[in-house]
Amino acid sequence: MVFSFISTLCILFAISQIKSLKVEHIKDTTAIGMPTTFYYDLSDSLQVSQISYYEVHGCVGGMASYDEAQLVIDIPNNVVWAQNKGYVFAEISICEDSFNSSCVIYTNYIWNSGLNIIVYSNITFPWSQNNGNDVLYLRFIAVQAPTDYTFQLTYGQYSSNFYGSYDYDAFGNSYGCGNSCKLLSQFAKPSTVVNVANYDTQYYTVQFCPNNNFPSTNWSANINIGATVSKPKSAFEIFACSADDTVTNCKSTHNDAENLSATSILSLQITNSQKSPLVNGFIIGVYGIGGEFDSMNEGSLTITVPNS
Repeated sequence: MVFSFISTLCILFAISQIKSLKVEHIKDTTAIGMPTTFYYDLSDSLQVSQISYYEVHGCVGGMASYDEAQLVIDIPNNVVWAQNKGYVFAEISICEDSFNSSCVIYTNYIWNSGLNIIVYSNITFPWSQNNGNDVLYLRFIAVQAPTDYTFQLTYGQYSSNFYGSYDYDAFGNSYGCGNSCKLLSQFAKPSTVVNVANYDTQYYTVQFCPNNNFPSTNWSANINIGATVSKPKSAFEIFACSADDTVTNCKSTHNDAENLSATSILSLQITNSQKSPLVNGFIIGVYGIGGEFDSMNEGSLTITVPNS
């Protein structure tokens, strides 16, 4: 009986050690950056010929490894952008005090000498710090009718760039906003497909750009992962750390939040706090521990940081 009891204790101790040590076998500590998104907190409304100005501060951290951006404008009462209803012209400038031909780098319209004006609800364009200009200024003007709209500006990788260039002053003036620009807020909503081998960890980072409006102090990041249809036996453990930590120190045994259940669907929430301030962003570790024959796990990872 004594021998059996001691043997049982030894087995339980060994299992606990395996559980606590298995994530230590990290082959690659290179973290993959996940991009941030910029937006204006509220829907905006313009009367015909009225102009609104905005500014957004980009940064290398928020850009992650991307050098392109997409501007998407939504009009709730004209979702198909019929040009006999209300819609907006948009221009993007690198100058705070001017929207003239030397400052405007992208537009959402092609003027075509005014004979065949084409307006688009979204454009994609290069934004690699704009050769040193990490601040962009945007302006919108309502056309045809009073118009409600919302918009988002997101870093990413797109199949092609598509935008208009300045060839006509559709706004009737080249004035900038000076100190009257509305500062954009930021949040994160990236998603990606994770491929990680059993007993390996893949890291991801989310960083925020300074000088933009930021979520209030009481906010949480929601992290979700689920096995793909093609690899249903994939299983994961996930954990997260403040970006003030290092990737090599962020492990299942040293983190700010964790869900170490080995399953195909997982959720995790990491909360901003005095102990682990997330203003600079956070690190996510995805650990593979599934039953696929090739020992590779594939999952869809989604990260959401709401605006408050």
